[in-house]
Amino acid sequence: MRVPDISFYNTFIRNNEIKENKLAKYTNQLSSGKKLLVPSDNTVDTIKAQRLKRITDTLATYNRNMDQVQTILDVAESTLGNVVDASQEARVHIVQVLNTGVMDAEDAQILKDYFQSIRDYIVRQANISIGDSRLFGGVKAQMDPFNNSAIYQGESLETKVPVSKGVELNTTFNGIEYLGTLNSGVYDTTTNKAPQKIGVVKALDDIINIIDGNQLTIYKSTNGFTSENLPIVSTSGTLTIKYGSNTFSINYDADPNTTTPTTLQEIVNEINASTSNPGVAAFIYTDSKGKKYLGLAGSDGTTPVEVSDTGDLLQNVGDFSSFGDIIKLHGYYSEMGYNSPADPIVATGENGTLTINYGTQSFSINYDGDTTTTNPSTLEELVFAINKSPNNPGVRAYVYQDKDGTYRLGLLGDSIDEIISIQDSSGNLQKRIGNVEAILDTFDKGFQKVAQGRSRIGTQINVIEDFKPQNEYLNAAFSELISKFEDADYVSVITELEKTKTAYEALLASFNQNKDLSLLNFLK
Repeated sequence: MRVPDISFYNTFIRNNEIKENKLAKYTNQLSSGKKLLVPSDNTVDTIKAQRLKRITDTLATYNRNMDQVQTILDVAESTLGNVVDASQEARVHIVQVLNTGVMDAEDAQILKDYFQSIRDYIVRQANISIGDSRLFGGVKAQMDPFNNSAIYQGESLETKVPVSKGVELNTTFNGIEYLGTLNSGVYDTTTNKAPQKIGVVKALDDIINIIDGNQLTIYKSTNGFTSENLPIVSTSGTLTIKYGSNTFSINYDADPNTTTPTTLQEIVNEINASTSNPGVAAFIYTDSKGKKYLGLAGSDGTTPVEVSDTGDLLQNVGDFSSFGDIIKLHGYYSEMGYNSPADPIVATGENGTLTINYGTQSFSINYDGDTTTTNPSTLEELVFAINKSPNNPGVRAYVYQDKDGTYRLGLLGDSIDEIISIQDSSGNLQKRIGNVEAILDTFDKGFQKVAQGRSRIGTQINVIEDFKPQNEYLNAAFSELISKFEDADYVSVITELEKTKTAYEALLASFNQNKDLSLLNFLK
């Protein structure tokens, strides 16, 4: 009679299941190369591996971002490098022009064309794009950030991508910060902002405009004198000055004992002090050799000045001709201006005192927004008040219409070596016109901002050069750790598989030997 052993059978079934699971596990590890097939294989190692995978995924994203940004930064840096190189070349020619004094029409046209080509090139560079994305327009990357006048029309907000924890690099740039823009145009009192124009282009536009000869009517006598305090006439006469449709006259004679002017300085003073003067500023121009010339400047920037004489004054000083326009390059110009020279310079109820510094000397002009007072309230009136001030030590004011059509304040000293600056007691006027600067100073200010922008991009390129090898090293190290947690050790797995197969075969053999045991076998 056969006596089954339920306990023995259950033990076999349990051990058989264990061995089959192990065989399946090791077989799957060999076929997949992974030792963590399901989280339950090793919960702790699985969690560690998942954390490391998230880190390596982030590092991979950082590296992809760096590959993308590297191209953008290289193009941006190269673009600003082109602007810097072109500006440096142009500056050499600007200094040469400033030192020339006078040029003929042919030379003027050559220089004008050259500066025009440089300014157009800079604007094109400022509108550079990769694909259809403009680099220097901020988040507004689908249109040119600068219009033909080099005025910024992009956004200040930039797009950036992360390249490391807490580190982001630009994929677009705020053109105001990187292209060296400066206040320009007409100040908006509603937004308290002014249009932003590329500083280098702003200076070049002013130079082109001045060389073009369509600006301020400044005239210089042909003949010069060794001193402004020596008599320049030998007879008496009347000098008549016609300014547009207005005419006024001054008398002169050769007698130093009368109040009638005789010397160059006295004639200049008499012209400026004349109550009939409609807006002509007289001044003494000193050339590089120290010769003194009689100069006349119209205040509105366009109306011509004509002179006639009944005595020998014009015979002695010679004809009046344009300064060759180059003298205007030595002027100081306000950053911003007005749509018309007749526009109010400040709002109704506002007032202040404008102080003009000329070398070591200074003088002041009161202004307000009330047209009923005697104080100037328009740009034209301010220019006239400056020129008529008895305390003016030698600064000629004029209305300057720039290439964009904005009417700005222009100041020109009798000596081009003296620096001109302004101060405003209330700030009401200066917030609308800004500072007054020489054209070369405007150029240099814009140039420096471009150079700084290029340096900032170079710093970002260095960040990539520093972080990319670090990220690649960390990615390799973390990948190795993940491999230790997840990947199967083939030698170990094969050994364990063979051991498990041997144990499984032994289990089967043992079962086969003992499954038919009976008590009758022991009674034989």
